Amino acid sequence: MENLQQLLQANQSWQNTIHSKDPKYFTKLAAGQQPKILWFGCADSRTSPEIITATELGNFFVHRNVGNIIYQNDNSMHAVLDYGVRFLNIKQIVICGHTQCGAVGAVLQGDKLDGAIKTWLGDIYTVHATYQARLAKFSQHEQYDKLVRLNVLEQLKHLLNIKLVQDFLNSNDLVVTGAVFNLATGLVENLVECSKEHINSSLIDSAINELLK
Repeated sequence: MENLQQLLQANQSWQNTIHSKDPKYFTKLAAGQQPKILWFGCADSRTSPEIITATELGNFFVHRNVGNIIYQNDNSMHAVLDYGVRFLNIKQIVICGHTQCGAVGAVLQGDKLDGAIKTWLGDIYTVHATYQARLAKFSQHEQYDKLVRLNVLEQLKHLLNIKLVQDFLNSNDLVVTGAVFNLATGLVENLVECSKEHINSSLIDSAINELLK
């Protein structure tokens, strides 16, 4: 395990490499941000959006939590959403889950959780309960992968129910996407994309039905 001194040394090496390639890089970085994408993702250590999309600093405005859950009463999420859409003028929102998600796996396998994590995962328990009967025909591995995707699609519904998102979808060029990062392949899968022209929940329901057929 790396200690703080090793991390600081790695940071110094990174800074030297970047500066040697572009002496003005950090000056431009300090001048302000203009991110293109608002990214709602999982806190899992293997899912850094900049790394998995080979993107430089400054392109993502990021909110991550355990299980990439959108709760209507989550003030932190709302603050990120509000600032990103209204003040940074971001036009693309992505909710990205990932395969082998520990949060989804814990719910699917019935792990005995307690405390804050059990409370936090409440919505994934609800998603699982909603689709449990339709998932039963699949193998355990398939159920895991499908529940990851179902969770993303249901969180996308939650996001689309937020008035700010509805307002900007109707009046601007905002696009909201549900995606999954596959840890085994390194690829990001686009599940569904909602825009002003395609804002109704039937689009997501169609993706769910296709997933469970």
